[in-house]
Amino acid sequence: MFKNILVVISVIIVNASCSDKSNTNNNASIIQDLESEKTKNRNLELITDSYHSLVISLNSDLSQLIEVETELMEIESGARYSTDYYRVFSDEVERKMRQLKIEIDQRSKQIDDLEIRMVQSNLEMSNREMRLTELRNLIRAREDRIIQLNSRIISLENNIDSLLTIQRENETLIMEKKLEIERITDQKAEISDKINQAYSIIKEEDYLLDRNIIIREKDFLKSSKFYLSKNLRTQFFTTIDIRKKLEFNIPSNKNIRIITGHPTSSFQLNSNGKNSTLTVIDPDEFWSYSNKLVISYKN
Repeated sequence: MFKNILVVISVIIVNASCSDKSNTNNNASIIQDLESEKTKNRNLELITDSYHSLVISLNSDLSQLIEVETELMEIESGARYSTDYYRVFSDEVERKMRQLKIEIDQRSKQIDDLEIRMVQSNLEMSNREMRLTELRNLIRAREDRIIQLNSRIISLENNIDSLLTIQRENETLIMEKKLEIERITDQKAEISDKINQAYSIIKEEDYLLDRNIIIREKDFLKSSKFYLSKNLRTQFFTTIDIRKKLEFNIPSNKNIRIITGHPTSSFQLNSNGKNSTLTVIDPDEFWSYSNKLVISYKN
C-alpha cells in the first residue's frame, strides 16, 4: 500500500515538472513574438518617416520645376530683355536644372533604399508598396518634365546665340556708323574751320614794304597809294578764327591804313591814347571781300 502511494506521488511530481517546463517555453515564445513586433513597429515608424520625408522632397522638387517653367514661359512670351539678361538667365536655369537632376536621382535611390528596408523588415505592406510605385511614377514624370525643360532651354540658348550674333553685328554696324559720323563731323569741323579761317597782320609800314606784303605807288604831286601785293606770303600772317577774333589792337594812332578791302559799315576804328582798336561789328560783311586783314601804321 505504501509503495502505491509513493508511485502516485512520483507521477504527480513528474507531471508538475513537465507542466512548468511547458509554461516556461510558452512565455519565452510570447516574449520573442513581442520583441519581433516591437522591432517591426520601430522599422515601420522609420520607414513611414522616410516615406513622408520623400514625399515632401518630391513636392519641393515639383515647386522648383514649376518655378523654372514659369520663368521660361515669361522669357518665351516675347518680352524684351537685354542679351546680358538672357545670358545670365540661361546660366541660372542650367544651374537649377543640373541641381534638380541630382535631386531626382537622389529620390530614386531613396525609394530603392526604402524598398530594401521594407523587404529586410519582413513587413506586409502591399498598400505602401503601391505607394512606392506611385512615387516612382512621379519621379518618371519629373524626369520627363526635366527632359522637356532641357529641350526648351537648348532652344532658348540657340535663340540667345542668335541674338548675341545679331547684337555683335549691330554693335559692329553701330561702331562703323559712329566712326563714319565722327569722320563726317571732323570733316565738317575742318571745312568750317577753313571757311572761318582768315589771316591778319598789323605792322609798321616799312615792315610790310620790306617783306613785299604791300606795294606803295607814288604819283607825282599826289599822295602815295598802297596796295596788297599779289605775291605776298602768309608766313608773316597770324591765322585767326573770324568767329572768335573780333578785336584787333594797333600799337599806334598815327597814319593807320587798312590796306585790305572791308566795308566801312562792318567795323569801327577807335583811338585810345597812343593805341587804336579795330572792332568788327559784322563778321560776315567784314570778311566778305577778303580773308586777309592788313593794317599798316607809323610811330
